[in-house]
Amino acid sequence: MNDSPENLEATANFVSGSKNLIRVELLPYHKTAGAKYEMAGMTYAPPFDTDQTPNADVSAFRKHGVEAIVL
Repeated sequence: MNDSPENLEATANFVSGSKNLIRVELLPYHKTAGAKYEMAGMTYAPPFDTDQTPNADVSAFRKHGVEAIVL
């Protein structure tokens, strides 16, 4: 997961200088990967709570003049 306020701010700062950027699209985490692990005979054990609501705050992007949406 990379939805901490610090990471979102750093990402917004990084992309704010991109000349051809149209917008940033934030994708919520989904558990689809878990099925792929099972099919490969592996255990899916991410180091975070997969039921936690993701941080979808786009204000850091707007502050840097970058359009951002949550899909």
